[in-house]
This record gives sequence, C-alpha cells and structure tokens, in this order.
Amino acid sequence: MPTRNTRELYQDQIRSVALMHELMWRTESSNPHQFSGWFDKLTHSHTQDSGKWRANFAGARPLSKSQLYTLDLIFTDARSHYQNGPCNLWHALWGETFDLITCIRSHPKSSPKMPFTISERAVQLSIITAAKDEISFADFVRAVALYRLRKETEPFARIDGIGLNLTGTACARYPIVPKRKQGNCRTRKTGPEAIRH
Repeated sequence: MPTRNTRELYQDQIRSVALMHELMWRTESSNPHQFSGWFDKLTHSHTQDSGKWRANFAGARPLSKSQLYTLDLIFTDARSHYQNGPCNLWHALWGETFDLITCIRSHPKSSPKMPFTISERAVQLSIITAAKDEISFADFVRAVALYRLRKETEPFARIDGIGLNLTGTACARYPIVPKRKQGNCRTRKTGPEAIRH
C-alpha cells in the first residue's frame, strides 16, 4: 500500500479535525470527552476511558479507515463530509481545475450550460452585494475556488476593481456566516436525526 506524503497527511489531519468537531457539535457535546461518552452509550464501547478520539480531535492523528467506517454507520454523511468538507471546501482548497470549475458553477444563478464568465460574475456579485450584510459560507467557498482558479490559470492577468481583488477583500473584511440550508450544506442534525436507522 502506498504511503501518504506530507501534504496528504496534513490534509487528512485537517479533514479529521473538521469532521470530529462537526460531529461534536451535532451531538451537542462540549468537548471530546463528552463526545466519547455519547459514542460509548450508543455503541457500548469504552472510548471515553481510552481517550481514543482525543488525538483525532486535536489533529495529532488522522482518522483511520475503521474509525471513519464506524462513524459513517452512525452519521449519514460522515464520509462525504470528511472527503468533501463543509460546502465542498476541500475541493475549493485542494481540488484540481475541474473541481474548482464545478464549485464555481454550483452558484444558484449558474448552470453548466451558461458561459463560464457568467458563473464567475455571479460568484463575484454575491460576495460584493453581501459585503454590507453577511457572506454565506457557500459563497465564501465559491470565492476561494474562483481565487485559486484565477491564480493558477491567469497568474499575470490584471484583475479590475469589480473582480477578484474586491471579492477577496470583502471576504477578509466581513463576517462569514454558515448557512447550512444553502447549496450542499446540510442542516444541523442532533439526537435521533443524527443517526442512521
């Protein structure tokens, strides 16, 4: 089996931390110890005593395949959240060109049949017009994808005032609020709704 390089290990550590904190939030746990207690009560395990999840929460060790498999049996989207990130953030941060284009085209006012320039402008306008209020997390992710795409495909291109520079400035200056019902961001699930029956 091929070993993971340093970058892949780093990405898996981030994926693990993000997923564990998401699941801790869903189960209304305040810390890893409480999450372990919730998990043990559901699965009749003893992870709270062994501190099994603590290293995953801290990012010291990425989730193993068996851990991810177990979590996926309990939470309907654990594996998807691990692989894709919230609102496909991992694709925007680490994806290839195709992933970035797909992420940008996920804008509600875009479609695969439209010219790509329309999709780009839709992402830019969503950030600019929301700047005085709140930027949704889904729009932030699309802006990250657009930034990376422009940086990789047009490293020497001049970006005008209504383009990428203003988009990036808006993201940095104004609050980003996750809207969990927007796009492919799922809503919060707790109690029985968080468990696959």
